Amino acid sequence: MKCSQYYPVIMTDDVAISAIFYQQNFRFDVIFESDWYVHLQSREDQTVNLAILNGNHETVPEIARGKV
Repeated sequence: MKCSQYYPVIMTDDVAISAIFYQQNFRFDVIFESDWYVHLQSREDQTVNLAILNGNHETVPEIARGKV
C-alpha cells in the first residue's frame, strides 16, 4: 500500500489561533474555513493537509471529544 494523502485532525479549543499558527510557521493555506473547522493544505505539497476543529463540536462523537 502506498499513502497518497496525509490528513491528520487536530482538535483544539481555539480553531482560529491554531490555524494561524500553521499558516505562519509551516506554510499552510486555508482551503475551507468555518467557526468550528478549518481545512489547511501545504503550499509545498498538496497531498499534505490538516484538519483543525473544535474538539467539543457536536459532530465529534462524545467519547472522542477533547483536544490534542
